[in-house]
Amino acid sequence: MINTNQWNRVVPRIMHQEVKCYEINSERISERFGNSADCLEVSAEGTRQCMSTRKRGNTEEVPVYSLEEMGKEAWEEATGIKVLYYLESSNIAGTGASVFQRYQNRQYKVFQQFLEDQDVYENMRPETREKMDALLENITKAMDEFGAGGYNGISRKSMLLSQNMIAQLEFFNGNYVPERLQGDFQKLIEECDYFNQSSREKMFADRMPCDIVLKGLGDDLENKEKSAVVSNYLEHSRREKNEVSEKFSALRGKKDISDICAALQNIEKQYSRYDMNMDIRNIFYDMKASWKKLI
Repeated sequence: MINTNQWNRVVPRIMHQEVKCYEINSERISERFGNSADCLEVSAEGTRQCMSTRKRGNTEEVPVYSLEEMGKEAWEEATGIKVLYYLESSNIAGTGASVFQRYQNRQYKVFQQFLEDQDVYENMRPETREKMDALLENITKAMDEFGAGGYNGISRKSMLLSQNMIAQLEFFNGNYVPERLQGDFQKLIEECDYFNQSSREKMFADRMPCDIVLKGLGDDLENKEKSAVVSNYLEHSRREKNEVSEKFSALRGKKDISDICAALQNIEKQYSRYDMNMDIRNIFYDMKASWKKLI
């Protein structure tokens, strides 16, 4: 079993191993990355650059395609670039793709579309709809930005941000969503939580290189099979995620901003005592500011 010090030491090493592709020509990709050409992550900047290059001999400028909107296969066909780290995740039932798959960095759109499909906006004043849309976008903003270009692993910061987002979505559900739809909206929240965690786990497993498995984890983890090490770390991650989730459950049912800030302050104190690798104060400052927009 790994300890927290080992976890904090090795996770950043794995998550910073990002391959950024700026080429659309397969020969150039092979020259730069060898046989790993099918195992590239295309950064947001790389996407913008490659879209302005030639496509299969044509000289016209290639339009900007959205990976999330099109889906992985269609995007690869349009750009000529293979993508490995596209955080593919099944839905919470394990059958088919998650509804959040195409909106990894704009998760608020899934909730907005649900409200649209259920005619919540029908006969609503434009300014009221704008307010609700803005609230949802603000709720997912931190995780959407944190996940831009690929989730930064299963770090504690990622878990804190995601569980704060879930708490805010539940507040939104109880205070802005019609009562008849709150059950279905809650299921969508649970799907969102599942998608973020399972996607981060897949990213972690895909990125863990063998050299970290064979050395650098300490005597008790040396020379173990990669699958065993990954399983060990994911078990740690899930246990920690559940602990974070339990702490944020203290926000449920609160409607007064002073009570919410007090609950967040207690969580902040718990983490600031033993985690010196994160800027805890700024993280929770942003959380409180986000809650103030919601109340």
